[in-house]
Amino acid sequence: MDITFVLPKFLTQPNNEMGTINSFAKHLSDRGHTVTLIYPLELNQNKLQKKINNFIKIIKDWTGETHSPDKNLFYTDIPGVNIQVVYNLSPKYLPLADKIVATDWESNLAIQDLPKKYGEKYYFVQSWEPYFYRSRKPLQSLQTPAQKIALSEWIKEELIKLGQDPFGPVGNFIDQKNFYCWNDFDNRSYDIGLFHHSKTKNFKEELKILNRIKKERSSLNAAVLSYGSPKCDLPHWIDLTINPTSFQRRELYNEIKLLIYKNKKEGWPREPMEAMASGCVLISNQNKGVQEYINNQENGFLINSERKWFFFDTIVNNMVNKISYLLSNHSEAQKISQRASQIVQEYKAQKTIEKLEDILEA
Repeated sequence: MDITFVLPKFLTQPNNEMGTINSFAKHLSDRGHTVTLIYPLELNQNKLQKKINNFIKIIKDWTGETHSPDKNLFYTDIPGVNIQVVYNLSPKYLPLADKIVATDWESNLAIQDLPKKYGEKYYFVQSWEPYFYRSRKPLQSLQTPAQKIALSEWIKEELIKLGQDPFGPVGNFIDQKNFYCWNDFDNRSYDIGLFHHSKTKNFKEELKILNRIKKERSSLNAAVLSYGSPKCDLPHWIDLTINPTSFQRRELYNEIKLLIYKNKKEGWPREPMEAMASGCVLISNQNKGVQEYINNQENGFLINSERKWFFFDTIVNNMVNKISYLLSNHSEAQKISQRASQIVQEYKAQKTIEKLEDILEA
């Protein structure tokens, strides 16, 4: 098959969804398909929208809020996969294909008017975008004629509630050649690690958690893996890695004992799976995505993140209590570490890729 994936417009830093698509594309290519990743600088907009965006840019230039001049398109070269950076989704920039797969709500809306020769249309729903934007357009994109593919079971359930009949769930996987446990739990350099996505998360809660534990344990040290630069200064005892490569992630995971994960919106995040395969003990909020593969208190911990109107630090306190307990009870943490690395090995690439392949070939 000739398969085209359309990425979100002007990506400037890596993210979970992009990593998933890159991995799927590589494995589909290895199985003999011709795969193209389209990186659009912008997506087709009506004239009014273009005028509004140009006006916003002028205001940001005037107020000094414009992004730094070194803001560049981020993309990854993948052996065997065609990479095309295009101005927009005009047909003159696109290859002919059997299937064309949108990867977010904007790209899904943008492919709807393409002639059939550019591929049968699919929308690979990786996160619940109406939750992100709370606006009509993400919901509108879920009502398009494109066939929907759900990454996870909970996203499939949400699509069914909207009257859709989605394929899936496809599930996710990790590269088991890259992510595995090679370092003993007690020999790890960092007590705590955490992920930070600068575009979607405020870092204050994470810092509050780390600072609370540091007060209890003066010897505490931590590592932050961040997509984009945190918009705050970090204390000297926290090591920061920005936009870590897969090699850097593997090395860091094997130096981290406990990993905090507080993102709320992914359909099936891969980073916690990579960390678990590397022997990290995952401590996450009750993210529906991680609940696809974490069994609470068996191979990781799910922390109640419900906020009370009179007490806004509920999740901070719950996470601090759990982390403090695990740092004081290494034997229990080691047991969870061993179970995590074993259970995550069940999520193999071949099984997942075959599911997607079967959907696209149907």
